[in-house]
Amino acid sequence: MEKLQGRINLPDQDYDITIGSGVCNSVRDIIDRLPGRPFFVVDGGIPALPCPAHSRVLRVPGGEAIKTMDFVRTLIHRLVLSGMHKTDFLVVVGGGTLLDAAGMAAGLLFRGVPMVSCPATSTAMADAVIGGKTGVNLPWGKNLVGMFKHPDLVLVDPQFLLTLGMRDLYAGLFEVLKTSLLAGGDMWYYVSEHVAALIDRDQDAWTRVITMSLNFKLNVVKADPLDQGARHVLNLGHTIGHAIEAATAFRTFRHGEAVLMGIVAAVELSYAQGLMCLDTKRTILNAIARFHLPHMKELEVDALKDSLALDKKAGTWVLLHDIGRPELVHGIQWHQVRAALVTSLEWLKHSGRTYSVRPPNAVILVINGPNLQRLGAREPKIYGHDTYSDLVTLVRRHANELGVHTIFFQSDIEGELIATINRLAGIVDGIVINPGALTHTGIGLRDALAACNRPVAEVHISKVSEREPFRQKSLIRPIAYTRIEGQGIAGYVQALDRLVQGALKSAPQP
Repeated sequence: MEKLQGRINLPDQDYDITIGSGVCNSVRDIIDRLPGRPFFVVDGGIPALPCPAHSRVLRVPGGEAIKTMDFVRTLIHRLVLSGMHKTDFLVVVGGGTLLDAAGMAAGLLFRGVPMVSCPATSTAMADAVIGGKTGVNLPWGKNLVGMFKHPDLVLVDPQFLLTLGMRDLYAGLFEVLKTSLLAGGDMWYYVSEHVAALIDRDQDAWTRVITMSLNFKLNVVKADPLDQGARHVLNLGHTIGHAIEAATAFRTFRHGEAVLMGIVAAVELSYAQGLMCLDTKRTILNAIARFHLPHMKELEVDALKDSLALDKKAGTWVLLHDIGRPELVHGIQWHQVRAALVTSLEWLKHSGRTYSVRPPNAVILVINGPNLQRLGAREPKIYGHDTYSDLVTLVRRHANELGVHTIFFQSDIEGELIATINRLAGIVDGIVINPGALTHTGIGLRDALAACNRPVAEVHISKVSEREPFRQKSLIRPIAYTRIEGQGIAGYVQALDRLVQGALKSAPQP
């Protein structure tokens, strides 16, 4: 286990960073030592943590769709209505998008409440968890609204990586690669020599690269805590990466995938500008080619021009003289950027090991109602031994095979399920729902599902039609496109198939 001290030369903003496999298993003991009451904000696709008794846990969706002012406002409302006071603190468990949005809420609520960050994706662990930047997107660009809000404690547990799909794992690896290019030296050597171990999710290897990444970022942040100059080097690959995300409506690429494409373009631009020699360019590209790399045939280079102009650091480019020798460059023209993009995208297409990236065939909201987070422990003779984590892993893996993006949400509270359906109705193409006990009583939930005008698949893990009479009544069944019961967590996979291959192909979308 590693422990870093996040000293960033700002008043009252020193914090501990603990990194190690299994560290979040001790979250109860760690948080019990902090003053105030913990309020957890947890990505709905993440298994429940061993929270202290009487903790308030808000489960929310994850993904780029939540990086909006509407989500931040709704989260603040929920925290206030849950009884949070200025003396309490927020514990955020999720990926970089949730850390960004919930961090902004923590900075605004009561003019700032303490925050504990527990990153649960490779991208968040290696980069987003420290530095203090929070923010949300606007339709025209990424992170155009935000503020600085540093965490008060950071807990990084690489065991979360075991639940990620390959694209999500690679997204964080590409951020690690970015930092190694900036840091050079031991970090570059270690990352380039341990690609296989990192892909295999080796806990020791990930603990080491996360430690090196955060150490490097901390040193940069110390020198420029408010991001006024020197810290801009951390944006290697991000100017073009953000433009790619915006030009594809934040639906196609993982953030790290877009950054990787931006890094390859920055290497090409560095060479074209005469900063980088050919041998260095080849060394970097040969190392990058050891990864499986994203490629999208339909990406229109000229569509990036407007998004580039709206980037927060428009006109400032992070280029490389050599590995470990970045430079901020100004005055580069669009035709030069375009030429580098065309060349780099062509290289990505033929680099050997690529995977095709395309807009998702569908975005599916997967909702679980009361007590579903206790799968595996709750009446295993009826509900089986599979855990909520097993469910999420299985569904995500199958969704990736279908080219479908999934957003998970679980709550024991009907109002939170309704609010999530209403908030995401305009984003998702279909809904898979296991309402739990609300199947029989949730009139408001039924009405929200009917009003969202999206096909609904109702799922039950047990064979409810053969159980007690009161369990056989379903308020959801009349409005559902399909219903599956008694198949365990495999029923969720069948629900995805029926929505994607049936309802979404045949039904006109509003």
